[in-house]
Amino acid sequence: MLVLDGNLSNDVLKTLVARAKMLRVPTLFEPVSLTKCRNILGKDGKILPVDYITPNEEELRSMLRHPDVAASEAIEHMSAKTLIQRMGLHEEHGVTTAIVTVGAEGVVFSKEPGSFESSQVAAAPPIADGSNDVVNTTGCGDSFVGGFVHGIVSGKGKTESIDLGQRCARAAMLSESAVNPQLAKLIKV
Repeated sequence: MLVLDGNLSNDVLKTLVARAKMLRVPTLFEPVSLTKCRNILGKDGKILPVDYITPNEEELRSMLRHPDVAASEAIEHMSAKTLIQRMGLHEEHGVTTAIVTVGAEGVVFSKEPGSFESSQVAAAPPIADGSNDVVNTTGCGDSFVGGFVHGIVSGKGKTESIDLGQRCARAAMLSESAVNPQLAKLIKV
């Protein structure tokens, strides 16, 4: 799997996505920030055809904003689940799977590509481990992506990989450092 992030320029992202598609290598785009999340958009305003995107809710809204002000205003009031269903992530943008982190509510993700009517979106609740001691949120998104990618490349299914990603994000929240030293044990490396 080729993991890309918003720190790369649009030209570099286009080249890498095209090359990966040619080689049949799955791709994942991690937006990094509100400022950089739009680097994955082509000149037509559509998201480049990556297999997975892992934005948080605000990054997804930014990626889907339209020059039409009325359309952009409507986006501001949609939930992550509605955004995935209505905004044509599969049909119009070519994104196979959208995995949207929604903070304390967990993750919303598309189970399989399809039209608006048949699009299946599932919610994965946050991991309940009995601890409410959030120490640090720095690194949670990166830890989520790392756990998810590890799961996918290890042959786990999408739902099981999302669960692993959530457990890694939770571990990051419980650590004073951005990368919890216990992550290797969690993913059994």
